[in-house]
Amino acid sequence: MSEISSTESAEVVEAPSRGWDARVRVFFSRDEVETFVVATQRYLIVVDTGTTPAVSAAIMEMVKSDLVGQRLLVVNTHADYDHAWGNATFADDGPYPAPIIATRLARERLLGQESRDRMERMRAQDETLNEVRLFAPTLTFDGDFQIDGGDLTVQLLATPGHTPDHVSIWIPELRLVLAGDAAEFPFPWIDTPADMPLLRDSLRRLVALEPFMVLPCHGETTAPDLLTNNLAYFDELERRIVEAPELPDLPDDWPNSDELPDLIDFPYEDALALVGASPDSVSDTYRRFHLLATRSMVGWLLMSEEADEGEDEDEPASDAGE
Repeated sequence: MSEISSTESAEVVEAPSRGWDARVRVFFSRDEVETFVVATQRYLIVVDTGTTPAVSAAIMEMVKSDLVGQRLLVVNTHADYDHAWGNATFADDGPYPAPIIATRLARERLLGQESRDRMERMRAQDETLNEVRLFAPTLTFDGDFQIDGGDLTVQLLATPGHTPDHVSIWIPELRLVLAGDAAEFPFPWIDTPADMPLLRDSLRRLVALEPFMVLPCHGETTAPDLLTNNLAYFDELERRIVEAPELPDLPDDWPNSDELPDLIDFPYEDALALVGASPDSVSDTYRRFHLLATRSMVGWLLMSEEADEGEDEDEPASDAGE
């Protein structure tokens, strides 16, 4: 960040407004995840809780004056560690007890063995995670969910793809999308072929809302064309693969090949340029994002090709006498 507010802690800084409504406050936690607090007439709504209870507690200290006379609600956009591991701050025995709303699948993911295994691996590298207690959402739903805040409507919209449990938030009165990880600058994380069509459909759903502003959890942007740029990236990725040599001619080890973007003539630098970024303006982490997206797109196209061939084989032969 080029600027931070004077209100800060060791864990969290508040982002200066880049044009969003004053009822929305934006915070960066230690690992550069944007989290949000939305003040409505009825509720103060915390969107995501960061990586540790220290992060979410620091945010609450910074918005404590907004909580006067308000009921507190918490939303997890999904169960990834940097969005939900701070939930214990809002547990019954935590400093700010409150309902935590998320999809049923997010609750299952947070309580699952994969989350516990990840926590143990990450604790071995970062002792500050020893304070983390996996506390699951207490109010769950399937599909979409709506909170009537009085002056603002906060709609939780199913946007799977980045993860299967993912929701983004639409506030129609502000024409504002809080995208979570469904959209990201320069491009979102996806690492499973079957999720490729889901994420593209989720982006199309958000584009159809015609938002005035989009705030993702990663990328420090407000521009609504983030959504169309993410879609354009996936469209170009598909085009490069389709126009590359026939998919069956890819090396047998393509699922593990770090050279796959070059093999389809869509190197990382070209992908960044497509969305208006450059290697010196974004973290090199996105090189891996591009590699995983390329693997996922190739896998999805091969799956689609096999499905089409199977349908052709199942079709009955036409009667020559007709």
